[in-house]
Amino acid sequence: MGDYHYYGCEGHQDIHQAARLYAQAAIKNDPHVSCPINVYKSICKDSPRTEAYIPCSISLYRIQGLEIWSIYEKPLKVIGFIVVAVITTISMYIIFTHMRNPHIVQQETI
Repeated sequence: MGDYHYYGCEGHQDIHQAARLYAQAAIKNDPHVSCPINVYKSICKDSPRTEAYIPCSISLYRIQGLEIWSIYEKPLKVIGFIVVAVITTISMYIIFTHMRNPHIVQQETI
């Protein structure tokens, strides 16, 4: 279906719809309908409309992110958990330290 919209069958070319369909097919890893990422990049670059650049780039980054996520899902979850735990621990330490020893304003002696 992406080719149908990209090449403009019946005289109506819709680059945005083609990009959406290619992205959906790539996410589903459907070999019959998806196009390689290099072809997808060329579709984004060759679009005559400049307003297609941002939606194409966003969907391309989404596809690449989902591909990375599918390969490294468990390590990314573990790293994310560790990062959240460290940030939470540091934040709680700062809060409790501040609550125990609030900053005391010292008066200057004349």
